[in-house]
Amino acid sequence: MNDTPVTQTSDSNQAAEQPKPDWLNYRPGTMTQTGETVQEILQFGTKGIIFLNKKGELVWEYDDSCPNGVSATGFASGLNAQASILGLRRTGLRRVQRLIAAGLASAFDDPTPREGASFFDDARALLLVAQTETLQRTYLISVLLVAAAISSIGLYFASLALQPYADFALASAMGSVGALVSVSQRFGEIKLERYASRSFTSIAAVARVFLGAIFGAVLFLLQRGGIVLSVTADNRYTLAAFALAAGFSERLVPDLIGALEAKVSKNLEGA
Repeated sequence: MNDTPVTQTSDSNQAAEQPKPDWLNYRPGTMTQTGETVQEILQFGTKGIIFLNKKGELVWEYDDSCPNGVSATGFASGLNAQASILGLRRTGLRRVQRLIAAGLASAFDDPTPREGASFFDDARALLLVAQTETLQRTYLISVLLVAAAISSIGLYFASLALQPYADFALASAMGSVGALVSVSQRFGEIKLERYASRSFTSIAAVARVFLGAIFGAVLFLLQRGGIVLSVTADNRYTLAAFALAAGFSERLVPDLIGALEAKVSKNLEGA
């Protein structure tokens, strides 16, 4: 009896017969099976692909055998959402997207299971810097605009109004300028909440300028009351200089008021 021959297929031949991933044929303009149109390919390999669609959104596909695929794509989705919330300009957003794509590509190619966050150190650092820069820029621009408005209005009334209203307007205007100088000098060191909205940051900036204007006005009242700078009551330049200093310093006027309060309290106790 003759034995029927059995055909054996080697592992290499089985691997060769496996279908190739669709993304190996992706090019700019290709329509994927999920309905995405490839606009720009950021990372490409045998384990996966990361590209931008027509809307500029980050899209990826990867081999199910990648041990880091699920954790890495989950973390990348979070970073992508943060970048969208920040409202970054096109150039800044592309930088973040390219670093996220680089992290994903490393995760897809790494055969060793690792935490998803470990592939995105550069992307996380860039997002933190971009977030801080956005808030600081919003704060500074708001201060510039409000200070320009208050100082212009104050100086306008200072040139037209009668005394003592003219000096009151002058002191308020110079106080706002002092606040602007203070913020401009140290705006990179101003602590802002990382997840604060830009509208809240603008409100904080506006409040700082108004506070400077109020400090300038309070200094004028203290001068007119003979409590401070009484020897220079008729010198508008001295008043303007000290009003600017009051707006610049966040402690000058509060300290003067504190000293005045202590003096009044002492007199009342003595009486």
